[in-house]
Amino acid sequence: MKIGTIGAGFIARAVASVAIKHGHEVMVSNTRGPDTLFSLTSTIGCKAGSPQEAAAFGDIVLVAIPLKNYRAIPVEPLEGKMGFQEQAWVPAVSLRAAVKFPSGDTDRAFGSGEFDGSIGLLLQKTLWRFTFYVNADVTFPGQAFERVDVSLHPFFMGLFAIEFRGSRPVSLVLQLRGDTRPFHDTISILDKRLIETHLGVNWALSRHLVLQAGLAEDQVNSACCSADVSFFLNVTGRF
Repeated sequence: MKIGTIGAGFIARAVASVAIKHGHEVMVSNTRGPDTLFSLTSTIGCKAGSPQEAAAFGDIVLVAIPLKNYRAIPVEPLEGKMGFQEQAWVPAVSLRAAVKFPSGDTDRAFGSGEFDGSIGLLLQKTLWRFTFYVNADVTFPGQAFERVDVSLHPFFMGLFAIEFRGSRPVSLVLQLRGDTRPFHDTISILDKRLIETHLGVNWALSRHLVLQAGLAEDQVNSACCSADVSFFLNVTGRF
């Protein structure tokens, strides 16, 4: 069977990979052109084309693009064919893991001198101009303070954010973040949890670089490690 996909995101790639393993032919497409899909053609063995070509190629066609891009769906090649649309309410899910290697100078309190590890889960869904994020991470710190009989425990971070895209390069972000602490039963100033709200602006400098600026408000007066109101400015790279 021949299968065409309009869209080349996580859903389309997963369907293409499984279909090819079961002996079907697949053509994946996006609006940027088949030249941008060379990595897929070499890794999973699918064909690449335009949305019109994928719609004409497939005996069945999967439409897996955001609702706002509905104009990219070719109508005439789909007439009389079986089509499937990605479930609009299912969020994208990603897992991540990280390891921090010992660095710095522990005698000067630069770095912990221990390995730290973390794992996390991210849910993301875009509806119209709004993108919703739910993020959860757990970090397993190294025991950097054993010599003073202080144990470090796994600590958690949870985040909920809403991003509104006002124009092509600019978006507004509202974020609520909560953190537990690695210290248990020490002193209140170290055991206290952190809850912050962030209000910021994202400016897409290019396809891979985003400038972020805004204000962070401490919600629980965590005097040990968080200012009542702080300003942040950073540049994020996306690859």
